[in-house]
Amino acid sequence: MMGNIEALRQDIKRLMVDALRLNIAAEEIGDEQALCGPASLSLDSIDILILAVAIEKTYRFRIAGPDAARQMFQNIGTMTAEIAKHRGSPPGEL
Repeated sequence: MMGNIEALRQDIKRLMVDALRLNIAAEEIGDEQALCGPASLSLDSIDILILAVAIEKTYRFRIAGPDAARQMFQNIGTMTAEIAKHRGSPPGEL
């Protein structure tokens, strides 16, 4: 089942590149690379809002609030874990 979690990671990266119109390929985004702050993809609060809406629409769930969003939008790994949890799967499986 680990292949499914990897597929989800790749889907999230592609969604992020498309939704935010990033000038990088999805494959260039590291799973643990910070989305905001130093040594990150340099996303700002508007980017995170756009990404949150895209994820909510694509994966059909609501992000609980600002604290949940801060936890979720640290990197691809945290986003994948939250979406997998929403789908009822352990973070390592899907």
